[in-house]
Amino acid sequence: MGPLKLTDDQLSAVMRAAAPLAQNVREDFLETLAARLCGLRELGDGAVYRVIREVQAEFLEPPHFEHGPQPRKWETSNAAKWQSACDRQRGGRSTAK
Repeated sequence: MGPLKLTDDQLSAVMRAAAPLAQNVREDFLETLAARLCGLRELGDGAVYRVIREVQAEFLEPPHFEHGPQPRKWETSNAAKWQSACDRQRGGRSTAK
């Protein structure tokens, strides 16, 4: 297997894809990615990005939450603003139970 000849943009995409992976799987990710890319006839951007996405999905683990996902700050503050605006529009009456 000869060296892969990726463009600077393609190599940057590989590094960005490796960044969110756990450190203990990055090397395996890169090896698997290189093996699959070597199997391609052409290393066009579309093909390279497709393979990156496919291989990353195999190695990416979603975050684990003990008590379920926590709402992001903007979700709770926007919900409160929305409720407040609705209350003002109804004349201060709240229909929420």
